[in-house]
Amino acid sequence: MSTPREAPGSQYEYIDDSVELLERYLPGGVSSDINWRPPEQPLSGCSQARSWNILYDLACTRQTEIWICSRQNSPSHPDHPGRAMIPRIQDQFELRGPNGCHLCYVTAPARCSVAAANFCRLFAVETARSLATQLVLAVAYIHRQGFVHGDIHLGNVLIRLPSSLDQLSVDQLYEKFERPLVEPVVHHDKQPLPTGVPSHATLPVWLGKRANEILPTEAHLILSDFGEAFSPSDPYQRKLGEQCRSPAAFLPPEAHFEPEKPISFPCDIWTLACAIWSILGSRDLFESMLATSDDISKQQIDMLGELPRDWWTAWKARNRYFDEGGQPKEGRFVYPALEHQFERFIQKRRQGDSMGEFDVEEARALLGMIRSMLAFKPEQRATIETVLASDWMTKWGLPEFQKLPPVN
Repeated sequence: MSTPREAPGSQYEYIDDSVELLERYLPGGVSSDINWRPPEQPLSGCSQARSWNILYDLACTRQTEIWICSRQNSPSHPDHPGRAMIPRIQDQFELRGPNGCHLCYVTAPARCSVAAANFCRLFAVETARSLATQLVLAVAYIHRQGFVHGDIHLGNVLIRLPSSLDQLSVDQLYEKFERPLVEPVVHHDKQPLPTGVPSHATLPVWLGKRANEILPTEAHLILSDFGEAFSPSDPYQRKLGEQCRSPAAFLPPEAHFEPEKPISFPCDIWTLACAIWSILGSRDLFESMLATSDDISKQQIDMLGELPRDWWTAWKARNRYFDEGGQPKEGRFVYPALEHQFERFIQKRRQGDSMGEFDVEEARALLGMIRSMLAFKPEQRATIETVLASDWMTKWGLPEFQKLPPVN
C-alpha cells in the first residue's frame, strides 16, 4: 500500500498520489482551465477554444501536465522522417485564466512511459533491443542538432500509442478505457476554494501495457520532456554540474565532483547508458533509495573501478568507504563489478522469468558499449557517434530496429 503523497501542511483533502499537487494552482502556477471536461464543453480562454477537447488526463510530470486532446476536423500530420522518436508539436495556443497566461503545446499521446511498463517486469529480448536502439538514435538526433537533452531517464522515455486509436470515436474511446475518474477538491477546513483552484481533480488514465506484454512490433519509442535541454555552444544556455537535474541514480559523476564546471553532451551519454541498462533489466544500475551522492559514488567505484586521481584526492567522503590504499573498508557491502551485475540482475533474472537471455557474444558487445559510456571523465566517455558505430549497435541493435514496422 502506497503512502499518500500529501505535502506537509497541505490545504486540501488527499485524493490520490497520481493527482498533481493542488497547491500548484495559484497565480503563475498551473492553469485550472486545463482540466477534463465533457466533450461537448471545449477549452475556453483561448483563440482556438473550439478546436480542442480534453478527453483524459494522462499524467502529472515535473515539467508540465500532459493531456490527450482531440483535434476536431483536422487531419493528422505525418512524422518528420529524421525525428521519428522526438515528439512533434502539432499545434500551440495560449490559454488565459485566473492563474495567468499559459502557452500550451499539443503532441500525440503516448501509451505509457518505459518506467511504468517495466516496473517489476521485463521486456522480451527483441523488444529491449529495439527500445535501446531507438533511444540511442533519438539522442543522436538531438546531439546532431546541437542540443543536450539533460534529463534522460525512463520516466521520459515513452511507448507510442498505436495509430488504430485514431479511428475510435470519443464514445468508443471511453468504452475501451472507461470515462475519466473525477474527484471533488475539498479544502481541509471546508472553506470555499481559492480563485484559480479547480473544483474537481482528474485521475490519470492508464493506456499502457506491462513490459512483458509489449510485442517488438509495438515498441515505437518517444523521447520526451525537453524542459532541461540546452545548447552548450550558446553562452546564455550554459549549465553547470550543480544545475544537472537528473535523478540520483542517473546523475553523471561530473555533476557531483565538478559542480562548478559546465556540463555538455557527455552527461547525456552517461544517463543514456543508465537508461539502456534499465531497459535491458528492470532495475537501475545504481541504487538511489535513501542513498546520498557519496553513497552512489561508492557504488560507481565498486562497479566501474578507480576514480580519476584528482577527483579521488578532492573527495572528502572517501575515508567513509575506502582505506588509504583505495580498498573497500572491511565489513561494508561491496557492489559487484559491472559484468557480475549484468549476469546477476539481467541474465539470471531473464532466465528465471523465461524472457530470453543475451548470448555470450552479444553480452560482451553490450558490456563493452556500456562501459565506454560510463567512463568517469566526460572527455574520456564515448560520444554518440562511437555508440552508433559500436559492435552491439551494428550487429544487434540496428538490425533489430530495422524489423520495426514504420509508424503510420
